[in-house]
Amino acid sequence: MPITIPDLKDWTFTVDYERIAWAVADREGETMNALGRRPTEELEKIVSAVESAEAGEIKGLVLISAKDTSFIAGADINEFDSYDTEDKIKDAVTQTLALFDRIEKLPVPVVAAIHGYCLGGGLELALACHWRIADREEGTRLGFPEVKLGIFPGLNGTVRAIRSAGPLDAMTAMLTAKMLTNSCPRGTICDGRRARPSSRSCVRKARPGGRRSWRSSPCVGSSRSRCARRPPRRCVRSITRRRSG
Repeated sequence: MPITIPDLKDWTFTVDYERIAWAVADREGETMNALGRRPTEELEKIVSAVESAEAGEIKGLVLISAKDTSFIAGADINEFDSYDTEDKIKDAVTQTLALFDRIEKLPVPVVAAIHGYCLGGGLELALACHWRIADREEGTRLGFPEVKLGIFPGLNGTVRAIRSAGPLDAMTAMLTAKMLTNSCPRGTICDGRRARPSSRSCVRKARPGGRRSWRSSPCVGSSRSRCARRPPRRCVRSITRRRSG
């Protein structure tokens, strides 16, 4: 029986013939994706479906966007006014923290395929994934703009960013709100030791305890990959096949 999740409005969920699950963010009635209450609740349903799948039924999970200009452009600030008590804020943050931790602990590879703005909570979600692919389009930007609102990344993005990029680069990104681009040189893949002609996309993996900059993080890719406007499905397929065995 195919795995289905009924009544999704801000995501679509499918499992393809290679048993790779595709969670596509497409917030209803909006031009950009944001992590509001309903999108987060629906993402929790998707994670639950992957967790409860039988062994081998799902070999990998890809988070990707159907929007032209954004992966996920942060939290939905329009909902901030509804958090009028400390308990409401605590509950919302605690539930989302738990969800991101579950994504990080999923037994199958989880890939964030990034096109467009990936900011704030969207970047924190991407950091909770095992792998990140970002295209080289001019409109693709990663960053933590929270400091401009007088807040800080509150979904463990502080810890995961430091673990992935090292304290200097991570703290600079968080304290300056500077947006970052995909920095892999065109036509190369860096593995920390050498560069060789290959994919135009950069696939990053956060390793616990690792020290590295945003610009020198090890990158992994396929010599047959060619990522253009958006990370193509064959790029993430090669990762999920490689990591799931």
